[in-house]
Amino acid sequence: MDQIVKRDKHIFWKIKGLASKITYRVFVKYADPSIVKNEELVKTFSKGFAGNYATPLFESHLRLLFSKKTNFVGSKCLNFNLKFISKCSQISYTMEKLKPYIEQILYEIIIPIMLVTEKDMDSFTNDPSEFIRNQFDFHETLFQPKNQV
Repeated sequence: MDQIVKRDKHIFWKIKGLASKITYRVFVKYADPSIVKNEELVKTFSKGFAGNYATPLFESHLRLLFSKKTNFVGSKCLNFNLKFISKCSQISYTMEKLKPYIEQILYEIIIPIMLVTEKDMDSFTNDPSEFIRNQFDFHETLFQPKNQV
């Protein structure tokens, strides 16, 4: 557990988490031209973004999500990857690309994240009220993949 915490705080994963957050926010704002404001310039950018960059970003986030099975992925990065994939399921052209992977995402990524970990059991055994408080504390759970799932 100490090794996981140490890796999660490493600058590499902090930067990847920040990059995931930025790409998620850009995707949410511009990936669906039908919800963009009526300004012509913004609509044009959104159409170009959807056509040229949305699919590669989707594939990149999906690849990082699948690397979770065999490698360590930082919690903030994983959290925004899950948000990104969730948003992709709401847009028709990315949902078509997501369909072949849904079962794999569900059974190999999402369900294992939801499982109770050794750290959860230790925390619950030592101080149940503190464990419950942490589960509902906004600052503690802001970037936790378990809560996103």
